[in-house]
Amino acid sequence: MSRRLQINWFETISIISFLGILLVKKYRHDSLNLHGAGKHLAKGEASRILCHLVIEEVLAEEVKKNYLYGSVSSVLKVNESKEPDHHCGGKKFII
Repeated sequence: MSRRLQINWFETISIISFLGILLVKKYRHDSLNLHGAGKHLAKGEASRILCHLVIEEVLAEEVKKNYLYGSVSSVLKVNESKEPDHHCGGKKFII
């Protein structure tokens, strides 16, 4: 006899957030100097900064569509073709 597990959106986000924390600790991202540097920013302000970095082609947005499940996911990555310009503070941004 199988039981269907029902999880609401808040629980799903909590699980994903918890898994993200585990990955941060596993790969030791929490030991980097700038880890948590934008924690003081409001969500709208952080979103505006990320949009600006995408427009400036510092970040590249990769969108994946899963037609089977009807989901869309988006990932921001460093634009590798422009990375040498930005590495170690090589380029400054005024936002």
